[in-house]
Amino acid sequence: MKNRWLDIDKEGLRKTLGQKDKVFLLTEMFSNAWDEDITEVDVSLTRPDENGFSWLRVTDNSPTGWADLSHSHTMFAESVKKGKSEKRGRFNAGEKDVLALAIEAKLTTVKGQVLFNEDGTRTEGTEKAQNLRGVMDFKISYASSVMLNYVRNSQPLPKVRS
Repeated sequence: MKNRWLDIDKEGLRKTLGQKDKVFLLTEMFSNAWDEDITEVDVSLTRPDENGFSWLRVTDNSPTGWADLSHSHTMFAESVKKGKSEKRGRFNAGEKDVLALAIEAKLTTVKGQVLFNEDGTRTEGTEKAQNLRGVMDFKISYASSVMLNYVRNSQPLPKVRS
């Protein structure tokens, strides 16, 4: 491992974000999806399992997937959206906030797959998205799940420009 100037403490970021209203999980995922060349985005949330975990799934029909899969785990990487003020993902940071709150996650695109393992490691998966359907799956805690279910059932979804 390189001796870099900066490191990100995932647990510290998780604690900082833990104080935030969990609706941002949905807002970030919708915003990231609508920034791409898509016509459809679906979001689903499973009921908590026997251990209190739920899966948040975001699926879109991006024909190209991520421009660079390493950006899924690199904070503030040089974004292809930089300089495009109409795009929301110019800073390459939002999905990292969602990842920080996840127990584990999986990103599957037409270009490949990245697995964010429960033990804190990251590996390259072997699957690719079929039928041009990119998928991001996040295993989240009971508390995040309850908050998202409350928001979904009692309030309109956040306004997101299409």
